[in-house]
Amino acid sequence: MSITAASPAVRQKPQRRQEKLTRLPAAHGTAQTVPQRGGNEPPQKETAATWFDPSALCAKLVMTWNEIRRLAAGPLVTIGAHTRRHFAPGKLTLSQARDEMAQSLARIERELGMPCRRLGYSQGDERSAGEREFQLASALATRTG
Repeated sequence: MSITAASPAVRQKPQRRQEKLTRLPAAHGTAQTVPQRGGNEPPQKETAATWFDPSALCAKLVMTWNEIRRLAAGPLVTIGAHTRRHFAPGKLTLSQARDEMAQSLARIERELGMPCRRLGYSQGDERSAGEREFQLASALATRTG
């Protein structure tokens, strides 16, 4: 069975936490089919048919830079980067992937005032990154200066 943004499992607003957790994989699967964009615009057309508002969700759940700075001060915490706009680097050209990763690292270093040497992949599936991206991440995360 294929689940799309128009599927009832994704479209209807869940009323309980368990329903949200049950529907999350479907929403994630839908997000994986959204084409990568060149700008910062959110995928409004793709998310309009789903039960969530990305802007409201971010405003409610995303940490502020001050919160991240306080967290990063902890001795057991490592802050890492991925891509500047949450794009899957495996779906981008080499130049685009490099820019997305490098700009994400630079922003974190600038905001936290410390080196950022860890990179992760924002979508976490095998289509998000391959050998090319691992080599690129290794080169970027181990740079000096």
